[in-house]
Formats: sequence, C-alpha cells, structure tokens
Amino acid sequence: MLSRSVNHIFLFLLFVLNLCSCQTEPERSGSGLTIGTSLPVLGAIIDELIQEDDKVFVLLSGSGSPHNFQPRPSDILNLEKSNIVILADPDLDGWAVDLESADVHFLSDSLDNQLILFSSGYRNPHFWMDPVLIMNLVHPVAELLCQKRKLACATYRRRARKFAESLVALDNEIATAVSALHNRSVITSHPFFDYFLARYNVRVITTLASIPGHEPSPARIVEILESAKKKNLLGLVAQAGLPDAAVVVIGQETDLPIVYINPVGTVGQTYAEFIRLASKTLLGLENI
Repeated sequence: MLSRSVNHIFLFLLFVLNLCSCQTEPERSGSGLTIGTSLPVLGAIIDELIQEDDKVFVLLSGSGSPHNFQPRPSDILNLEKSNIVILADPDLDGWAVDLESADVHFLSDSLDNQLILFSSGYRNPHFWMDPVLIMNLVHPVAELLCQKRKLACATYRRRARKFAESLVALDNEIATAVSALHNRSVITSHPFFDYFLARYNVRVITTLASIPGHEPSPARIVEILESAKKKNLLGLVAQAGLPDAAVVVIGQETDLPIVYINPVGTVGQTYAEFIRLASKTLLGLENI
C-alpha cells in the first residue's frame, strides 16, 4: 500500500516538473519579455501591445538611416539575449542574418504580397507609414508575443484589439486632414513616404532616387526639372537625415517648397504622434 502511494506521488511530481518545463523562461521566472527591434516607430507599435513588465529596446535613436545601419557587437549581444526580435523587412534589416541564436521575425512576412509597393523594381520596406497596414499587423504581433509568454496572452490580444480600434480612428482623422491634398502632386527624394501618399491619394510624379543615400545624376536632375516645370506641383518631400543636395537644387530652380519628414520616428513618440507629425509636415507644403 505504501509503495503504491509513493508511486502516485512520484508520478504527480513528474507531471508538475513536465508542466514547468513547458513554460517559457519569462513565465517560470515571473519576469516580462525582452523584445528587440530596430526602429523607434516599430518600438512604438510594440509598446501598444505589451505588459508593463515587458521591455522593448530599440537600436536606432531616430537620427540615423536604417538603410546603412550596422549593429555594434553590443547590439548583437543584446539581441541574442532577448526573447524575441521583431524587425520590419529583410531588405531593410539584412544585417539580421548574422544573428545566430536570436528568434527573429519580420513584420512584412505577415503582410499580403499584394500590399507591398515597389519603386523602380525595388521592394519598398516602409510599410509602417500606412496606419491601415499596421492595423493588419497588430494581431499577428500579439500572437508572436503569446508564443513567448502564454500567461500574458489575454492581455496581448486585448491590447491588440484596442490598438487596432485606435488605428481606425487615426486613419479617419488623417484622411480628413489630408483630403485637401487629394490628387495633388509632389516630388519625393526617396520612396520612403510612398505608402502614406498612396493611402491618402497624393500623387508622386517622380522620385529622385529609388535607393536612399543615392543621389541622382546631373542628367536625371535636368529631366526632373523639365518635368516639374510642366506640372502644378505641391512641393518636394525629402527624407530627414539624408544628403539633400539634389533636393535643394531642384527646390531652388523650381521655387517649390521643401519639407523634411523623419520616417523612423523618435524614442518616446507614440505611433499616433508619429503619423500625425508626418501628416502635419506634409500639409505644411501649402503654407511655405
């Protein structure tokens, strides 16, 4: 009789140990997730979904360009120590292939390929400029977090629903604000703002360079000047933080106003603040 009781206790303990081993490390320790990402704007999106004891660390401060970013050894170490790394797109975050043990996920993998824009044959990774596309991504991101911390899954899903609802309101707000620019035309320095402009019906008649950091040739500048003089343009939209010599020349030659937009956000800025600032800056072309 005693032997049978000991066996029952032993089997119960094995069950408990097995249950504990199935939990992720954050669940066992009671601590939150550590989530790595590259851009402040991505950090702002993730912040909307997580619990108070989860932590997001962002690699870029907001002053640099993600296109020429290379992580430092300390960045690599921090990413590989994190529970999950959430990045934008392989074409933007190609350096992530060097991460040997990090659990890396690209947000663009959850987007329908038909929603991805292309510029001169190049895949455009700046989809976060469109609030509607972010609306489509919040639930997949919540499910990624659920896989890492099952005990917090209900919170992640609830916050994803709340964030998605706020994005519907944000989209309506921006659509109303930018409606005055419907079918107006701009020149862009790079295709960083194409998703926003396409969503809110502002036309791009030409882009100076398809790849950020590349300057157009003199022949290309002449071609753009000739095209600009034949159009009733709103102005030029340039990416902040990149060389702008060609943008300045075209602005001077055509008397077109220029605005600069930061496409990566700043640390501490919410996603709604990021999109509202971009909208306000674009609308500023009418007042310059």
